Amino acid sequence: MLKQIYETQTTKIFKAVLPPVGVNTYLLYHQHHLFIVDPGIGSSKLPEDNDIPYDEVSLLITHSHFDHITGIDEFPDSKILITQEALPGLKDSYVNLSGDFGGGTTVVQNSNIQILSQGENTVLDCAFQVMIYPGHTQGDTVFDFGPFIFTGDFVFCDSIGRTDFRFSDNDLMKKSLAKFRQYLLQKEPTDLILPGHMGVCSVKKLLDNNVFLSVY
Repeated sequence: MLKQIYETQTTKIFKAVLPPVGVNTYLLYHQHHLFIVDPGIGSSKLPEDNDIPYDEVSLLITHSHFDHITGIDEFPDSKILITQEALPGLKDSYVNLSGDFGGGTTVVQNSNIQILSQGENTVLDCAFQVMIYPGHTQGDTVFDFGPFIFTGDFVFCDSIGRTDFRFSDNDLMKKSLAKFRQYLLQKEPTDLILPGHMGVCSVKKLLDNNVFLSVY
C-alpha cells in the first residue's frame, strides 16, 4: 500500500514497504519525472496506484544490498542512478548478500547506468546532493533534496545499519555518523529523514532519538 508522506506544488513523495525484507521503496514525483528510490519486488505496479502523469522513470539506489535492488529489472529501460562506490553489488551476488538468506541470488540485468558523483548532481532539472557514508556497506549513499533526505540503511530514525555484514566496517560507520551529525546540524529541524526501513522522521527527531548519533 502506498502512503503519501510529502507534497508541494511540484513534488510528491509516496512510500511503500515491499518484499523481499520490508524495504522502503519511495516514489518521488518531481515535475513530470518519477524517481523510484530503492525498488523492491513489485515496484513496477506502484505507479498504477497513482493517477499522476510522468514522462520518464529513473531508479535511485542508496546501496546495492539485494533487498534494495531486486525490483530494478522490473524497469528494463529505465536509468539506474548510483554511485561508483555502490555499483559492485548490482552484478555480484556475493557483494549484495542475496545468496546469504536462502532466497536465491540477485544479479541485475539492466545495464543502463548513470554514475553519480559526490556533491551536487542534476537529473532532468532536479538537483540534489550526493554523499557517501561508508559503514553498513562501502557505498552507503545519502541523497539530500533539501527538505527531504534519503538515507538508505546508513541511518534509521532510532538506529543504524548493521556493521556485521560482509564488507561492513564498524570503524568507518563511527566516522560516518560523526560526520553526518555535523551535516544534520546545518539542516532545518523539520526536514524529513527517509530511511531504507521502518518509519520516517524529522531531522530534529533523528537527532533527539538516535543515540548512535550522540555516542559517535
